[in-house]
Amino acid sequence: MDPSARKFTPPNPGDPAAIVAHVDNLGIVTGVNPLREKLPEAPPKGRLIAYSGWGGEQPGLESGVWAASFETWGPEGRAALGSVCDTVCGGFERAGATLCFRPHARHVLGDPQTCLSFLRAHEGGPFEALLEPAAFLTPGMIDAAEDHVERAIGALGDRRDVPAVLVSDVEIVETGSERELRLVPPGEGVLPEGLVARLAGACGKPTYVLGR
Repeated sequence: MDPSARKFTPPNPGDPAAIVAHVDNLGIVTGVNPLREKLPEAPPKGRLIAYSGWGGEQPGLESGVWAASFETWGPEGRAALGSVCDTVCGGFERAGATLCFRPHARHVLGDPQTCLSFLRAHEGGPFEALLEPAAFLTPGMIDAAEDHVERAIGALGDRRDVPAVLVSDVEIVETGSERELRLVPPGEGVLPEGLVARLAGACGKPTYVLGR
């Protein structure tokens, strides 16, 4: 692990009282769902880090577990995120701020290619994406996790609109008849120890470590 890595401790998305948290030298982090809730105001000349949003019923939200939903990854979810961006773009530009989305496999920006397409479509605007390789994983990817992590870093690691790398791990959660993944701090999940940190180190970007 990069000894200079800082801790990234986000608010619980299932706790409406925990709206924002601050991460040193990176920005303000919010746990709201921008597809259904209003984002905090653009921080002057700063950065707001937010999820790209999710739809459908999410009974595991309070414990940090999302389920797959067509409402999220289908055209409805993409259109809703596009509407959010159109709504907030002017305010962020006037504030000299950026809106940095934190992707997740069960959110609208759910895989590296979708993130890449989003960033290319919004080049020149106040939008960014955080690179958290483990967040792109689904239960079916665990056996080939190293390959998927490498692909995520290869797709997004050299972009100027990707300001930092977030190192995290995943644990498997049984949700009735299904399995999902929950993001946890490095070393607390099922990924090989040091895998994400080792591969992400080649990016040369500021590194943050997921905390609780």
